[in-house]
Amino acid sequence: MSGSTVDSANQTYHELIDSLSIAEKVRRSGEMARWAREWIGRQIVAEHGPMPERRLKIEVALRIYANEPEVVRQLKELLRDVSD
Repeated sequence: MSGSTVDSANQTYHELIDSLSIAEKVRRSGEMARWAREWIGRQIVAEHGPMPERRLKIEVALRIYANEPEVVRQLKELLRDVSD
């Protein structure tokens, strides 16, 4: 893809995003976050097999917040109370 084609695509993208209402931007952001959590969940299940929903939610959160030591500590505490 040439530089001018990329620039044109970027310009079109930004124009479309700028035309969205704040509510629509927030809605789409929430959808993207949900999609990302589901994708991470599928990866975890593929790697470790099926698990209870609560455990999977915590495992997803551990990946999302891996660089937040206090959050990781709290999530690991929650994992102790979750059955396999």
